[in-house]
Amino acid sequence: MSSLAMNTYLLRQDILDLRNVINRSGLRWRLTLQLGEGVEGTLHYGSSSNRPEWLTVLSALTNEPVSIPLARSITGLLVARTSERWFVVSFGHGWQRISPHAIEPNFGIRCVLNLSQRNSLRGIRRDRIADDFLQAIEQIPDGDDIRRFGMDIQRDLLRGVRSRAGSNPTFGTFGSIVSGSDAFKAEINLSTETVKGFLDRCFRLYTADSYKANFEWIDNVSAVRDSDVITALDERLALAVRLGVKSLSLCIPDMLSWDEFDTFSFEPSRRRAPVAVLLDLGHWRAMKKGAGEAITLQSLKDCCVYCYKQGEPGLKKKWTVYECLHGSIRYKQSLYLAHGGHWFRLAKSFVEAIDRQITAIPESGIQLPPVGLRTKEGDYNRESAGNSQGRLLYLDRQNVAYGGGRSSFEICDLLTEDGVMICVKPWGGKSGSLSHLFQQALAAAELIASSNDFRHAASQQITPEFEDAWRRVCDRAVDTEIVLAVLRGPEKNRLPFFAKLALARTAAALERMRYRPTYKQITVA
Repeated sequence: MSSLAMNTYLLRQDILDLRNVINRSGLRWRLTLQLGEGVEGTLHYGSSSNRPEWLTVLSALTNEPVSIPLARSITGLLVARTSERWFVVSFGHGWQRISPHAIEPNFGIRCVLNLSQRNSLRGIRRDRIADDFLQAIEQIPDGDDIRRFGMDIQRDLLRGVRSRAGSNPTFGTFGSIVSGSDAFKAEINLSTETVKGFLDRCFRLYTADSYKANFEWIDNVSAVRDSDVITALDERLALAVRLGVKSLSLCIPDMLSWDEFDTFSFEPSRRRAPVAVLLDLGHWRAMKKGAGEAITLQSLKDCCVYCYKQGEPGLKKKWTVYECLHGSIRYKQSLYLAHGGHWFRLAKSFVEAIDRQITAIPESGIQLPPVGLRTKEGDYNRESAGNSQGRLLYLDRQNVAYGGGRSSFEICDLLTEDGVMICVKPWGGKSGSLSHLFQQALAAAELIASSNDFRHAASQQITPEFEDAWRRVCDRAVDTEIVLAVLRGPEKNRLPFFAKLALARTAAALERMRYRPTYKQITVA
């Protein structure tokens, strides 16, 4: 007997019949293995040009003859029931034969984090879902905290993790390095432990909650991969659209620069059913009802949002209405988020915490004119300053060279005679469209707070009439108001969830620098 790496999956609790869970085609051979304490497991395997180590080791657990006809490769699946649950241990490409809907999500991640100390992580796989769907795999030679990997615990989903393990006083030894995603990869020493004992330990490890001491945030947002739950959520989503539930909105699912488009349409031709720069679910619903067409899940997946740029021929991009839907749906006492054509389960405590932060951000009392339906940001800022009778200083694109090279920064878009900084960006119908607004405000605030050189360089952009206002901004004894103004944007409490998240984070960062952040919705004239 010897140590053996086990890539172990836990099946969902409601999985009782394995006939539709495992694809056994091509796995012509099987062995009944004695796993310990009277528990048997079945090893299904295919063909190979040699005998792999895992088959050599496991074949010692049976009295049956082991036959391996020659072929290119081998795949194996060990199926066993213990701890009142089904486990599947995969070898080779065996994991591809397990139905995804049957797998307990994040089983391996939970196991690894329950074994891990805060600074013992060696590698992660993460998906960023708040703005765009970005995937990253990062590794380090030693161990460290999750933040060393660039992991944003509020915007990223942890898809996989690798960590130092060692011997745990509660759960025992799983090898020096463990890895987890949906599967838990660890070592078993068959000279000292049975397979049943190992699987029982894995289950106890999974059901523990020691991870909450260092990694409680993994429960905030989790991807939904259960096909039955997704089907139920999709049907509820279609019903909510049909009923006109106000918590739903349309958001483009891709990160596009605002300059890349300026017109949406619900028809392939921009001449028909234009939506201008506003992407409104009510418009689409009214168009469908006016045409006498039913609003169903299929129509959400068949109908598209088309994107154009004024003065340029051709379609820029398109997405299905289903991909553009953003909003929350309650199902079986849990809150789920539709975002970018995917479903995510949100922890109730996480949603409530973000909503409290958003509610606490003041609405700015500053008076700003409404915006035209097609007015661009630069034109709006210029016209607002020009029509303000000297109460607003236009600073949009008046960049301050700082930091060497070609780096430069805007102070803000508009400065009031009272020293209020106003940062303006158009709402693009999605969470990511506010990222430039928040980055602009944070970058300028940090430089003003920390650098005399920047404050001096920026003063060259200030006209004599606004010198007192600029001195007030630079005086750290005064809490300068920074207005986050959104052209054609929603009220802050109706922002998409991830836009709320970004706004809450930005406001908190500005407050730490002793600024006073406020939100301003600039409505259409």
